[in-house]
Amino acid sequence: MSGTPNAKTQKAAKEVVETAKEDQANLTENIYARAATYEGKTAAAQKELETLFGSTGADYAKKATEGFYSTLENINAKYENELKNYQPNLIGSSSYSNLTDSLRQSAGEFGQGVKKTSGEGAARLYQTLAAPLVGFQAISTDPAFNLQYDQRSMGLATKPPTVRSDVDSMKPLYTYNV
Repeated sequence: MSGTPNAKTQKAAKEVVETAKEDQANLTENIYARAATYEGKTAAAQKELETLFGSTGADYAKKATEGFYSTLENINAKYENELKNYQPNLIGSSSYSNLTDSLRQSAGEFGQGVKKTSGEGAARLYQTLAAPLVGFQAISTDPAFNLQYDQRSMGLATKPPTVRSDVDSMKPLYTYNV
C-alpha cells in the first residue's frame, strides 16, 4: 500500500511542506539576527545626524523654537505701532494699494511657477507616453521581430521547398490487419 502513487505523492508533499517550514524558521531567525545590526546602524546614523546640527536633536529643536518665538516678538513689535495707527479708509489707503500690488505680484509669480511646472510635467508625460511607440517603431523593422525583413523567412515563403512523400511506404500505418 505504501508503494502506491497516491502514498508516494502524499509523502513527497509532506516532505516539501516540512522543508518549507524549516526554511521559514531559518529565515525568521536570520531576520531577527539582522534586526540588531540595523538597530545599531540606526543609532549610529542618529548620532551622525546630531553632529550635523552641532548639538543633539533636542537641543537644536529647543534653539529653533526659541528663535521662532523671538522672531515673532520682533515682528509683533515692528507692526504693532502700524496696527494701532491704522486708518479705516481701506480702499483709498496706501496700505491697501501696497497689499493689492503685493498680492497681484505674488499671484503672478505663483501662476508662472505653476505654468512652468505643469509644462515640465506635461513634457515628461508626453516623453513617457511616446517611449513605447519609439521602441515599437525600432523593432518593427528588426528581422528578429518581423519576419518580413528576414531574407531566409521570405525566401522560404516565396519559394518553399518541395517535400516529396512515398505514400506506399506509409501504407502499414493507415491500414488495419483485419
